[in-house]
Amino acid sequence: GGGRRGAKAALDALVRTYAAECETTKVCANLFAPGPTRTRMYLGAFPGIDPMTLPTPEEVAKSIVPLCLPECVESGKIYEFRTGKFLEFRAPA
Repeated sequence: GGGRRGAKAALDALVRTYAAECETTKVCANLFAPGPTRTRMYLGAFPGIDPMTLPTPEEVAKSIVPLCLPECVESGKIYEFRTGKFLEFRAPA
């Protein structure tokens, strides 16, 4: 709904702003998008989904660790767990 889109747009703006403010430092700021994950809350909201088709929270969490290391220099982007790639922010529709 509109509320969810508004919250996402606000979070996108917050991350982009923080990344821009940290541009001259070693601090990076990115948004992590896990997508559907095998949690009780997600499965409760979508009861028809086969949980075995979704990654576990542990699998998702493992992909966050490399993004927190000094070797990760991307900033001001969205990391999409499903594709394993950084994406540029898109303008809100």
